[in-house]
Amino acid sequence: MKFNKWTLIILIILIAIIYVSIPKDQIKGPKINEDSLASVSIRKEKDEMFRTSDESPIKEKEMFKGLAYFDFRPEWIVTFNVQRLDKIEKININMTDGSQEEMLKFGYISATIDGKEVELALFQHADGNLFLPFTDKTAPKETYGGGRYVDISLNKLNDKTILVDFNQAYFPYCAYNPTFTCPVPPKSNFIPTRIAAGERNF
Repeated sequence: MKFNKWTLIILIILIAIIYVSIPKDQIKGPKINEDSLASVSIRKEKDEMFRTSDESPIKEKEMFKGLAYFDFRPEWIVTFNVQRLDKIEKININMTDGSQEEMLKFGYISATIDGKEVELALFQHADGNLFLPFTDKTAPKETYGGGRYVDISLNKLNDKTILVDFNQAYFPYCAYNPTFTCPVPPKSNFIPTRIAAGERNF
């Protein structure tokens, strides 16, 4: 079949028009794959640590088959608006053993999740990275009743927004071993919907 050069030119133009017309948020396959692979890698490393490390909360390591997770879903990487405190505050947060420990309060983050307006307190680790303790409607049936955590690298923070990847939500060690003491998420950090992402019950 002989190809007319004008037919080829028109075909190229049509392809370009179709590509340009696709919404930008739909052209993100490689990024989604990158995030998904990162989650898989993190989960494998954590399973290995729980299975072998002396710092693991798992008592019977020889019986440990690995943690349970919801499937990776890109929609659970949520952009929150950030309201920083003028000055980072030291506040006391309740612990699972009834005591209190001092933590650094960074500010507040807000977003619409599943049609609901959510505002959550955001904390800061001593290394500068951020810490989000939360509870949601998956608890206690699907996830640990005491809540879950997300650690957030400072490079996810822009001037007024921050990316929170709930696929990386994890249980505190006290969920696996009551001899550990863990921070209790503030009541204000309840998300009134199911966050079907991250670590889940077996």
